[in-house]
Amino acid sequence: MRAVYYLIGAMIPLPLFCNVLTGEFLIQKATAQNYLVNFGAPVPVGMFAVLMLGFFVVLMKAMATFDRSARKTSLFMPLIVAGVFFIYAIQSIDILRVISLVFPFLAIVFVCLYADARQLFSCSIKGYITSFSALVLIHSAYIVLGLLNGSDDKSILFSSFFGYTIYQAFISYSAVLSFFGCTLVVLACMPAVPMWQRLRLFLVIVATFFILGCGSRKAVLLDMFALLAACAMLGFVKVLFRFRLDKMNMLVALVLVCLCVYLLLFSEFANRELSYDMAVAQRGGAYQEFAVLMRNASPLEILLGFGGSWGGYSNIFVELIVRLGVLGIFLFIASLIYVMKVASEQFALGFPVHHRLKYSTKVWAVFFILSIIFSNGVNMNLQLPYYVVNIAFVSLYFIYKVGSLGAPSARERIFSGRLAAL
Repeated sequence: MRAVYYLIGAMIPLPLFCNVLTGEFLIQKATAQNYLVNFGAPVPVGMFAVLMLGFFVVLMKAMATFDRSARKTSLFMPLIVAGVFFIYAIQSIDILRVISLVFPFLAIVFVCLYADARQLFSCSIKGYITSFSALVLIHSAYIVLGLLNGSDDKSILFSSFFGYTIYQAFISYSAVLSFFGCTLVVLACMPAVPMWQRLRLFLVIVATFFILGCGSRKAVLLDMFALLAACAMLGFVKVLFRFRLDKMNMLVALVLVCLCVYLLLFSEFANRELSYDMAVAQRGGAYQEFAVLMRNASPLEILLGFGGSWGGYSNIFVELIVRLGVLGIFLFIASLIYVMKVASEQFALGFPVHHRLKYSTKVWAVFFILSIIFSNGVNMNLQLPYYVVNIAFVSLYFIYKVGSLGAPSARERIFSGRLAAL
């Protein structure tokens, strides 16, 4: 079964979508004038892989093959909390949109159960990271071959894979890539990482940011800023209270500076205007409309929202305020924080962090929070299944890797057992 779990995990990062209304895969030749249209109801194949993992989780629970050493956190309250938000939101917006908003809650509940099935978890996570790393390396090689063959449209190369369009390449795919790349930067700069693993991580990091440089999406700059901000905040606290700099902080900052130099001077970002005026020109009108709407709203409308169709602001927080009011966004954020708290408590017990890695883990945790806030402030990524599933699995890989770095090796366990016997 380990091979089956591994292959299921390997399916999750693939940016391949299926139209569930027709059963057809969304595959078509990539050209500048022919982007995917009439796509029906697209669902990433990774969702079907997650459903298969869910089936095995339920089966293992029925057969009582979960790791009995792990604490079983009650998931009853998180589901109740998600249900309360669902009932409130469905009064104002359509059911498909509500389901997409509740999906992050269900994903967190799933990973709590999934992480308890240790063999399933470890095998599928290994398949996931191997597949994602191979995808990045192959995609970067495809771009290099395209450039060598005379193609001068890097945007097409970024949004396609061997001549076929990647659906949501400029939205969820680019956001997942940037989160993945920044997570690998933290892992590569951690203490206790063997040199051969560090070199392998940096190889994938270089390939990831090379791809992102061709796409020149703002998501990567926001994630890099989020990681740099996390290092700065925690580094300042460490200097203030312990009067010393952290080597990991300095190494992450050095890597980010090198990546920024490449992106801003030698990638497609060099040909793109990045300014406050451009940002205002793109989104300023929508925010002015939002300000007028809220200024003229009654207290009841501010509290409960206006309802109506979804979209137009490209900001999930503004959308929630407009459609569901202050009460709606409070329920959404409070519920999400509560469910994440339950999950973090379970992972803290199931995957203890070595004391040498605690600071690095805190840096990544702050980056995770800032990345979610920033990415959903400019796009509504939390409603996209490909984004939610892969952010969850990249985070699970980070937790798994940190836990394995802090775990004693087989030789250490044997030696400590012999000492105990004496």
